[in-house]
Amino acid sequence: MWWFRNIPAALLIGAALFFLAGCGYQPLYGKPANHAGVPDILSTVYVSNIPDRSGQLLRNRLMTMLTPRGIVDKPNYRLDVTISESVGKYAKRTDETATRAVLRLTASFRLYRNGKEAVVFSGASTGNVGYDIVDAEYGAIAAEKDALKSAIELVAADIRTRLAAYLVNPEKPEIKANP
Repeated sequence: MWWFRNIPAALLIGAALFFLAGCGYQPLYGKPANHAGVPDILSTVYVSNIPDRSGQLLRNRLMTMLTPRGIVDKPNYRLDVTISESVGKYAKRTDETATRAVLRLTASFRLYRNGKEAVVFSGASTGNVGYDIVDAEYGAIAAEKDALKSAIELVAADIRTRLAAYLVNPEKPEIKANP
């Protein structure tokens, strides 16, 4: 009678699957008959130039994530991004020199349909990455560059996910900005 003890768990799982099927849940990377797959949709987004070195790195990462097979001839959307960086220093020694820092990279983005100047989707994404400040100058520079690379990765992944969620179902504008 071992199966009798598992009936409540089986019923609970079955009920959860039944209700989940009716709630409108749809996997992001599924390919229903009514639209193209997420990679195909994302490949129609052109990323505009972003000023400064950090902007160049973010643009390159976004282009790699959105259009891994290269830029399409006629993109449907244009993505404009502006970024800001700040470094907060913490964990001070008795001589007031910092031993820890947090790099904060904030990217505000606006998505336009090509040929139109009305924003169809916008938001902001933030990446916070902590790193150690070491006494060796090269080590400190390398740690800051690595933190920037990690922050760019976080921001680019968040923007990509949010664009994918919007472009798959643009009728649902309830996608909120990342605080």
